[in-house]
Amino acid sequence: MTILPDVDAFRIARTLQIEALGNQNGRKDLPATDDVSPDEAHRQIESTVTELFESGRAAALNEAARLEDQRNQIDLKPVERIISTIQNNINMKIKRVMSEQKKTLLIHRREERAMLRDLKYFIESNQIHHEPRYPESNIFHISIILALVVMESLANSYFFSKGSDMGLLGGTLQAMLISIANVGLSVMVGIYVMRNLHHILIERKVTAALGVLGYLSIIFLFNLATAHYRAQLEINALLALNNTIPSLRKGLFWIDNFDAWVLFVIGLISSSVALADGYLADDRYPNFGNVHRRYRKALIAYEAAKQMLLDAINQAVDDGQAELNSRVDRAREDCNEFSRLLARSKSLQDGYQAFCNAIEECYRTLLSMYRTANRKVRSSVAPGYFEDFLQLCSHSPLPVGDLAAAERKVKELEDYLANIDHLAQTHHVEFRNINDRALKDAELFLKDVVEREADAATADEARIAGLTV
Repeated sequence: MTILPDVDAFRIARTLQIEALGNQNGRKDLPATDDVSPDEAHRQIESTVTELFESGRAAALNEAARLEDQRNQIDLKPVERIISTIQNNINMKIKRVMSEQKKTLLIHRREERAMLRDLKYFIESNQIHHEPRYPESNIFHISIILALVVMESLANSYFFSKGSDMGLLGGTLQAMLISIANVGLSVMVGIYVMRNLHHILIERKVTAALGVLGYLSIIFLFNLATAHYRAQLEINALLALNNTIPSLRKGLFWIDNFDAWVLFVIGLISSSVALADGYLADDRYPNFGNVHRRYRKALIAYEAAKQMLLDAINQAVDDGQAELNSRVDRAREDCNEFSRLLARSKSLQDGYQAFCNAIEECYRTLLSMYRTANRKVRSSVAPGYFEDFLQLCSHSPLPVGDLAAAERKVKELEDYLANIDHLAQTHHVEFRNINDRALKDAELFLKDVVEREADAATADEARIAGLTV
């Protein structure tokens, strides 16, 4: 055992200088022949070896007490009781989760019902017979608009810079203003005017049709005026802006500049694409896409709240499973640890007995070395006790606890562990059943409690507001 000190007779002999001390005393014929009590050298040897023995015994006693205390702390009886409470804890946690999330579920359900009511009312009142069609994200449509502005600006800046005395920078500024006006107006008409062509109200259809006709006239004249302006830049850059309108009045198509006609075509293409992009960015019926998106958002929020409830139920069962596995693993570790502690106590007992034997052998060896050295040089007969070797230390067994009882407890722990494993397997099956029942209960809870209460509250709100659900 590493806790017991090393017993090395020859190292002690070198430390105490046993042979030199024997020679010195033998030269003086000490101890005397008639002495019956051990001399100082004998007492020094006995003191040194006794001190070594006491230190080893103290270390062994402390270790034995520690091992016995650790064994006494291992008890698997409470584990069975704790495992039995896990199932109740899961049921309580599930009930608490359902109670805590009821308010959130009611809020989302009422919001979803209200948005569905608004959607149905919108569909019925506007006699819509198609599913809403709109992109999930407007990033693509916004990208098209930005790309149109950039490309038209670049093209226009090139044509304006060729005739402008302000050069490329001046042409770029003019091009950007014209492009923003051209594309921006087309997008707005596509969003707010063209969709009203599908509206149920005749007056809005007529207004939209007039608006589209007005837009077509304006955008045509705008791009034609831009072409005239580009042609006037070639004639007189300083008076080009002032001469654009008079030139337009003389003749709409009186343009003899090729770049101006190219600019006119580019403007019409950009405005057409921007018009279509604005129109297709949402459902063709005005505001139908917004109403449907509000309902989808409320529905997604309610579905997420329901999923959160189901996830919380699954998590409660998973936590119970994890706790059960942890308890079983800990019980198995404790059972193995008890066996290891018992084996260490037995090893300590055997090691202590070997230590006692080594102490006695060391004591005899040191005495023999001293007496032999003493006899070699003395002239008188050695005292009679030189022939005696007394027992130095007590050979009482080390108190390591009741090892027989510990052996019986190993069997008891193994039986407890087998019962715990069987109980755990039973609980795993029961936990799965709890999970299935809890999910079914949650569905009933959502249908019979949350949705019924929320729908009744939504209906009351609709009646108070004078709406039809």
